[in-house]
This record gives sequence, C-alpha cells and structure tokens, in this order.
Amino acid sequence: MQGIDTTIVEHRLPLVPNAISVHQQLRRMKSEVALKIKEEVEKQWNAGFLAVAEYPQWVANIVDLNRASPKDNFPLPHIDMLVDNMAQQAFYSFMDSFSGYNQIRMAEEDRKKSPSSPRGEHSATKSYPSSSRMLGRHIRGPW
Repeated sequence: MQGIDTTIVEHRLPLVPNAISVHQQLRRMKSEVALKIKEEVEKQWNAGFLAVAEYPQWVANIVDLNRASPKDNFPLPHIDMLVDNMAQQAFYSFMDSFSGYNQIRMAEEDRKKSPSSPRGEHSATKSYPSSSRMLGRHIRGPW
C-alpha cells in the first residue's frame, strides 16, 4: 500500500533452509476462464502489482510452501469468530474490511520466492493482500 513506510510493515516469506523444490504441471482450463485470468493479469500488470521475474528457472521449480514454511502453531480464526469479535468493537480500521484495496509491500529479498507462471509468462508479485488468509492461495473464481 503506497504511503506506508516499509520499516513499519513489510510482508516476508520465510522458508525452511534447503527446502526441496517441486515441479507442478500446468493446469488446463476452459478458454473463457483463461481469458478472464489473462484480463486479470493484465489489469494487475497495468496497476503495477506484478513485475517481471528475474529468475525464470526458479519458477519451474516451485517450492511446496506447506513443507518449506516454518510451522505456525497459531491457526487463523474462522470468519464467524472474526465477525462476532468485530461486533463488540467501537472502531475498526479500514484495513480490517477492505483487503482488496490495500496491499502490503513484499520484501525485496522475498519477491523471487513468490513467482507465478501464467502460460509461460514469468512474473512475481510486488505486494500481497493485507489479509493473511489470502496468502498462499491461488487466484480463484466462480469457475
């Protein structure tokens, strides 16, 4: 999110040292779905959310984040618990409810750890949605 000092908040992607990379096959999809994805990627590219990946050979060897990430013993709460807790509060931050409009900048050294490859075009995210429940998930839609 522009205007927020990176010394205050910056997303990092910690990985277990010497994690083994895995190769994932290209996911086939309907042509209308592929068109929607292409439009979304172009929209994110034009908005400055995506950048060209500097290490395309790494993109071919994607790390299984479930195995490569350090274990976190604090699971995220369910949405019903979050809503119930918000009802008791007098104030809440706009970052609590508008995760689509704010982005947390990705640490420079961790950008190459989060690549994507839509049909052979290698890119890496510059920032992540601030909602931590979105981290690590693929783009999903009604298809």
